[in-house]
Amino acid sequence: MVTALELVYQYRHLLGKCDAGVGLTIDEIEALQAIRALFSHHKEWEVEIAADLRSNHLIDRVRIASVSPLEMVVRRAPYTESGQTVEIVIADPELSVTYRFKAVVAWRGDDAEDDYVLGLTLVGSPVLVRHHRHITPSRAVVAVAA
Repeated sequence: MVTALELVYQYRHLLGKCDAGVGLTIDEIEALQAIRALFSHHKEWEVEIAADLRSNHLIDRVRIASVSPLEMVVRRAPYTESGQTVEIVIADPELSVTYRFKAVVAWRGDDAEDDYVLGLTLVGSPVLVRHHRHITPSRAVVAVAA
C-alpha cells in the first residue's frame, strides 16, 4: 500500500526531474497526473509521523501533522524563523528507507507549552535513502545450505 508520504516523495521527485530539464517519460507524466488528482480531493492529508527537523543550528524531533505535495505542517517544533531553510528527515524502519525533504518555513504558530507549529513549503527534489537489512550469519548459512 502506498502511503501519503510516498506519494509526496514521488511527486516532488518527478517535479525535480522537470526542474532539472531531464524530462519525464509518458509513465512518469501519468503518475504525476494521478498524484495531482488524488491530492485534488484532499488538499492535504492528516498524518501522525515522527521526524527530525534539521538546519545549521538545530536537530529536533517533531511530529508531522499533515502533508501535501507542496507543504507540510509540523508540531512540537523549536522556535524557527520564517524564511529559514530546513530539512525534514523521516525514517521508515519497516521499509528500511529514510526520506529527506528540503523546506522553507512559511509560517509559525504557538503549540503546547514552549513548542511551535510550523508551516513548511517544500522545495527542490527529495532524497530517498535505502538501508540494507542486516542478515545474521546463522541465517546466511541456512540460506546457502537450503
